[in-house]
Amino acid sequence: MISNSKRLFRILVVLSLTFIFSGCDFYDVPSSLISSPKLSANEDFEDIDSVDIDKLRILVQKFMPKGGKLLEESKTSGKKNILSIDVDGDLNNELIVLFKDDSNFKKGFFVLKENSGEWVKIYERSLEGNSISTLKTLTVKNKEDKRLLVGYLISGNAGTDFYLYDFKDDNVKEVSMGRWNRMEIINTPDKDEDKNLVFGAQVNEFNKDYSSYVIGFDGEKFYAAEDFYDDYYTKNVEYYKGELIQEMNNELIWYYYIESQIKSKQYTKALESLNEVFKSKEDKNGEPTIQVGYYKFLILKAEALNGLGEYSQATDILNKIKNIGSLNDNDYFYNEPKEYSTIDIYYELGVAYKGLGDKVKSEKCFKYAIEEFEKLSLDDSFSENPTSNILKQVIYYPLSKEINNK
Repeated sequence: MISNSKRLFRILVVLSLTFIFSGCDFYDVPSSLISSPKLSANEDFEDIDSVDIDKLRILVQKFMPKGGKLLEESKTSGKKNILSIDVDGDLNNELIVLFKDDSNFKKGFFVLKENSGEWVKIYERSLEGNSISTLKTLTVKNKEDKRLLVGYLISGNAGTDFYLYDFKDDNVKEVSMGRWNRMEIINTPDKDEDKNLVFGAQVNEFNKDYSSYVIGFDGEKFYAAEDFYDDYYTKNVEYYKGELIQEMNNELIWYYYIESQIKSKQYTKALESLNEVFKSKEDKNGEPTIQVGYYKFLILKAEALNGLGEYSQATDILNKIKNIGSLNDNDYFYNEPKEYSTIDIYYELGVAYKGLGDKVKSEKCFKYAIEEFEKLSLDDSFSENPTSNILKQVIYYPLSKEINNK
């Protein structure tokens, strides 16, 4: 939970600009061209190298949208622009064709199905992007819930727009999985059938510094997949440890390094890291000189203390900084409004009071954090785009869980 609201604010600013400048308009084919496909249980791409490629290209060209051309193989995830996959579960493979339209910077795909000896187009979709960097099938809420994941790369800095396509119903259902600089599939029901689809997602904040999330998807809603934090953030710890060797004085790297230690339950090591930061970032009078947000490091310390069961020490820290009106400019993390801080502070206070057995204060803190979250939502403090909507669900999940499990 900690610092998710801070990240969301920064990501909202970045994404609002990238969505504005990229346009991200969509291409929809007439509904008459959409049948009722179901995604196949076969996830392997069939080798079509033995097929007469020239005849195949003539075939797909007949269905190419106006202005469309086959996408260069170098701009596809598997170095192929025509793939053979069973997408409707009838044990017969359909053709997925990747195409481009240079006139409006669009990349897309369409699906051809053979019906009584004739090929028909059953689906088509395109988005703005530089390439199609991801194309794979995976399971979502159970082993039977197969969907197609497609990633439209905008650029290395802007990231990739990811979408899941569900072919089970009469109309193909598209779900945005957000825009990320990095995305890693951590779990599918094929791997752990008791768990949903879980993925790690990262946004490039600055240079090689990434905000990281572990997100679950149950087929309809997104949530913080806390059961998978340990392994994922342990890897993050090693990544940032390497970065610190190169940039020992980079406060932002220290911040993500310590946050990853906490989320991988390395609480004692996190406190040691915090002490090292505080010791190295003091002036001759012993005053902190941290520039990226001194109180954010204090919230990290409170969370680490909560993890170790040192709840009284955590409440001491949080109660001193909960009056956000007293914070000065040097306390901020980038240009974050003070109001965003209350979500993190009061959530951690709720955890601390819960650990101390003070149910009344704990519930009061959790409810206050939710009220602040909802107030910001009503005030349109969160910009509306797919990624921010996902992160809002991720932030709200631990808050609602505490309230519902009281």
